[in-house]
Amino acid sequence: MKKVLFIILISCFSLTIISCSDEKEESTETTTDNTTTTDTTSPTAITAGSNHTCALLSDGTIKCWGNGQYGQMGNGTTTQQNLSPVTVSNISTAMQVGSGEGHTCSVLNDKRIKCWGSGSSGQLGNGASSSSSDPVSVSSISSASSVTGGSDHTCALLSDGTVKCWGKGGEGQLGNQ
Repeated sequence: MKKVLFIILISCFSLTIISCSDEKEESTETTTDNTTTTDTTSPTAITAGSNHTCALLSDGTIKCWGNGQYGQMGNGTTTQQNLSPVTVSNISTAMQVGSGEGHTCSVLNDKRIKCWGSGSSGQLGNGASSSSSDPVSVSSISSASSVTGGSDHTCALLSDGTVKCWGKGGEGQLGNQ
């Protein structure tokens, strides 16, 4: 019997759906040279920004699609429209993924966070106010449990139960005013 649990989290411009299953989906494909490959990688979570979407796969990689003009695909490009999912560069140990309006971040298995996409307000957390089409490390976080984004800010839940936010905070969204 297949058990499925769906959890929906909504935060500002972010929608995260997490699906857990006790069965691994498997598909086979025959290639042009008549060899058969087995794909045991299935989506375990999905998150959506304003005009882009990313999926966390069971092998720890992330694929994104949609508008990538600010680097939201995380693959080193700024292609405006990506109709097919592309693999995010240099991420193979992702445990969780969350998006803001124009950026996405992931908690890795070492509890650090990497972010990519629009960063004009510092929402990527690397100390810069510029976008990045490649994932960048968030400064001074080494114990994250989850991450989510808003319009121009990002927040992480840390292992000790505290929350740390960065980016634009003019409306109090960073929780430090």
